Amino acid sequence: MKTKLVLTVLVFFVSERVYSGFEQDLDSINEKIRKQESELERYKKSINQIDRTLNHLDERKEEIVISLENLETQMISTRKKVDDIEKDINYAERNIEIIEDKLDYEMRKGKQYGMRLDKALKGYFYEKNLELPWYVEIMSKENNKMKFYKAKYLDYETNRYKESEESIREKRELKNSLQEQKRKQLDRKQEVFILQGRLIQKNKKHMELLEEIEEDRKEKERELLSVKKEKEKLSSLVTSLKEKAENIERLDRLAEDFVKAKGGLPWPLKGEVVIEFGRQRHSQLDTVIYNRGIEIKPEDERTVKSVGFGEVVYADYFSGKGNMVVIEHGKNYYTIYGNLKNVGVEVAQEVEPAQEIGELSLENLYFELGRGSQPENPIEWLK
Repeated sequence: MKTKLVLTVLVFFVSERVYSGFEQDLDSINEKIRKQESELERYKKSINQIDRTLNHLDERKEEIVISLENLETQMISTRKKVDDIEKDINYAERNIEIIEDKLDYEMRKGKQYGMRLDKALKGYFYEKNLELPWYVEIMSKENNKMKFYKAKYLDYETNRYKESEESIREKRELKNSLQEQKRKQLDRKQEVFILQGRLIQKNKKHMELLEEIEEDRKEKERELLSVKKEKEKLSSLVTSLKEKAENIERLDRLAEDFVKAKGGLPWPLKGEVVIEFGRQRHSQLDTVIYNRGIEIKPEDERTVKSVGFGEVVYADYFSGKGNMVVIEHGKNYYTIYGNLKNVGVEVAQEVEPAQEIGELSLENLYFELGRGSQPENPIEWLK
């Protein structure tokens, strides 16, 4: 009784676990497939959109990198301009210092010339009581040699004084010109500094924008990875649903053939039925028991064969039944083959009618046929 109960539970468990989905309506599964394919298409569009966004970010990044390179070139140029301007300013300042020294020297020299000329003129005018132009007066009279040289000296001093005055005027003009150049260079330097500051700010903004683009790209890449994972899961689900739908159709066809063959299925083993199906009185216990299957005593050959097309859903040891094979024949029709010495098939393997699935042990073959969790009389199905 305990073995029969456990066997019933196993059949129900295998049937429900492996083929519960096959009880669903095929149209329902196809509807799920359509919905999942629609969702899959949405994921594909989302992936394409993210790809376009990433391409756009790459384009923006490339533009900013080019802009940064141009800014760097401009900043190098402005730094060179600043260096050149500072050189010009230094040059002008050195020249101004030189001119100021020369101007100071010329002014001192001119002052000396002026004092000497003034002294000479005052002495001569006092001596002769002459009025300008004194040299005309001197040259128009007969003078001794001394007076001639004195007049020449005065003329020399006068020319030197005039030359000194002219030199001072030229150097002052040159100083003013150099100071004006320096002022212009300083103004230009200030303009370049302002431009450099703007370039630095622009460069900073570009760097910040580049960081934002990099962060956006990382986020979009994470989003893309997530969407692709979901798409893969959905693709697997769609594939699984399609396989399930195909399997249902295939097993439905198998079930149709299996049902049509009722009463003409080949025997799993040649021999004598020693335990009947259904309610039977147990001779030793003197009580009525319910047999879910039959037991067949072999004649000579101990090779066990499948009774129809199907798929193996269980092939392993089972307590009370030794090695056992369970085959699904579609629409939850199943057959069980127990007390095997060894098993010659694997789970998920498809079998044909009269295909060898194992070898019987020294005991009788336990054979059961049913649908879902309800067994049926195997004798009515076998020929």
